[in-house]
Amino acid sequence: MATLLSFVGGAAARDPLLQWTAAEPAPTRAAAWRALSAIGLDERAFYHALKALGDDDAAVRSAAARALARTGRSDAAPHLAGHLDDEWEVAAQSARALLRLGPDGHAALAARVRRGAGLGHDLAQQVLWEGGQP
Repeated sequence: MATLLSFVGGAAARDPLLQWTAAEPAPTRAAAWRALSAIGLDERAFYHALKALGDDDAAVRSAAARALARTGRSDAAPHLAGHLDDEWEVAAQSARALLRLGPDGHAALAARVRRGAGLGHDLAQQVLWEGGQP
């Protein structure tokens, strides 16, 4: 339903979708973030997406990271970098988002590589390599 709303309602669907990001069932919250990533985030949705990175549910955190990737806003980089060692899907979406955020995102990935071992290290190194970064 959330995806359909984003296609039919476009930017006008943003307000109802934002309400759904606070819904009790986690799958509804995740679906709302996936739909919002399709139509784009305004200032208010950006703020809520940052908050959603702290959600208890990994699917919600992953969908929020994906939505943040499309913003192009480098001020999301430190928030996303904190999830490079999260559950796999969250970490992967955060790494992809950081790659898309340009120099600040690349710097956050490189910083995680320098910190050493762990999922975040390996993932950041791989994403930088795939993105043509040293």
